[in-house]
Amino acid sequence: MAVARRSEDAFRARPAGPGCLGDAEGAYRASLARILGRLQGQQAQSTLTPRFRLQRGRPWPPCAPSNGTTPAPRHLYQVAKSDAGTSRKVLALRGFIRQAGMEGKTDPQGTVRRLQEAMDMAIRDEERRMVLAELAKIPDPAALAVVLKYTESESLGSEAIAAAMDIVEPIAGSHRETVMPVLEKYGPKLRDPKERAAASELLSKLRQAGGFLTTWQVAGPFRAEGRNAVGLIDTPFAPETGGSVEWRELRLPASSETPGFVSLARVGGELPRVAYLKTSVQCARSREVTLAVGSDDGLKVWLNGQVVHSAAVLRGAVADADKIKVRLQAGTNSLMLKVSDAGGGWGVFCRFLDDHGKPIEDLAVGGR
Repeated sequence: MAVARRSEDAFRARPAGPGCLGDAEGAYRASLARILGRLQGQQAQSTLTPRFRLQRGRPWPPCAPSNGTTPAPRHLYQVAKSDAGTSRKVLALRGFIRQAGMEGKTDPQGTVRRLQEAMDMAIRDEERRMVLAELAKIPDPAALAVVLKYTESESLGSEAIAAAMDIVEPIAGSHRETVMPVLEKYGPKLRDPKERAAASELLSKLRQAGGFLTTWQVAGPFRAEGRNAVGLIDTPFAPETGGSVEWRELRLPASSETPGFVSLARVGGELPRVAYLKTSVQCARSREVTLAVGSDDGLKVWLNGQVVHSAAVLRGAVADADKIKVRLQAGTNSLMLKVSDAGGGWGVFCRFLDDHGKPIEDLAVGGR
């Protein structure tokens, strides 16, 4: 394989060409197929497909990703779902799992769906563990939801818990409400004392956040010629005018020195600037609450499409600096913030307080 990759013409340099696939048998035949597949050339792929046949004359697909000219994942999926012999189904499923995992960064949601399909098709724990290992690499609540289905399994429980902890760490800052119950339940079950201690420390940091909303989508930055940070607060941009907006998830580090602070530093852009944050808040019943916010610098707040607060100021962020009486409706409430920046720090604290000034912890918060 190494010799073939170093050659200027990898396909011709491999130890065996396409002609020998027809004569090769057993393990040698499978090894040649894997080598050709890994070369990722169009000629190598076209050699593989017609050479291997399943029952009823269907072609045996390549077992490694192509360079984009051959839809290898679809072929592997078809074989894994087919009535081929167990060894062929397993080999195809393993290739499908590996290929799906390679797309985790570019298409996390789609990858999670494909890996769930792979888990459903798996007939052995070996392949199920492969799926859990790939899911562990995807920092997304959807991956966590799949992994948690298997934490009580006798044969897969320990691997599922370990995978859940791998997913939890990078998303903890942005998905506090989702992550905390997982850490509380499964952190103490980790086998490694160091891992248990790390899970406990992370949980402690999240508890310090005290009900602050940390699950957001962000849009921006936005600027307007001739407008300073104070003036930008009252300058309308697409998120408030109904224009086309590209919203993206805002990832927050769980190890923040100021728990609950939503930093916009990663948004970037030239000064002065504004960015918008939006989320949804689920409330079991209609109730009056206090919206407590603190921003660096200025701030404007919309609740269910109505402006409920505006502060065109230059200041540092202090938690609960501004308190506004609002009513949350039963069901879904939309919340949008606009935060300006003139330089230095940039971000906001935001949470809901009850009649006694205590953080309301039983609100379900989502980024959409």
